[in-house]
Amino acid sequence: MPSIHFTPVAPDQVAALQSLTHATFIAAYQHKIAIEKMLEYLADAHSIDKLHKELTDPNVSYFFVQNEGQNAGFIMLRSGFTHEGLGDDPVTYLHRIYLLPEFWGRGLAAPMMQFCEDFARRQGSQWLWLQVWQENERAM
Repeated sequence: MPSIHFTPVAPDQVAALQSLTHATFIAAYQHKIAIEKMLEYLADAHSIDKLHKELTDPNVSYFFVQNEGQNAGFIMLRSGFTHEGLGDDPVTYLHRIYLLPEFWGRGLAAPMMQFCEDFARRQGSQWLWLQVWQENERAM
């Protein structure tokens, strides 16, 4: 079992989170999206302001994924809603789950998913919902 820890991201850690979101997104999609387009997307969707807003939203939870004392990736979960295909049952949405490439292949994915399932249960969710972009081959 790999040494893995999940640490909530505090609003004052937004710069570290942004650096991690940019690095992991580029690593995941550099073979599918031109770098100019990725940087344009990241400047908007992963800006300090947007990340800070998410970090202060009570329905959003970010966690640093740490392996052997280093930030290896992050998880973003959204709670407190329903999904039309799942009736009125509470849902937790696994919005983002990424690792830096140097941590790929270390057996971290299974404990990360278990952490997400446990988090959803603690939130009272009946469902954990993950939507994956079809071009993200590593996630399929």
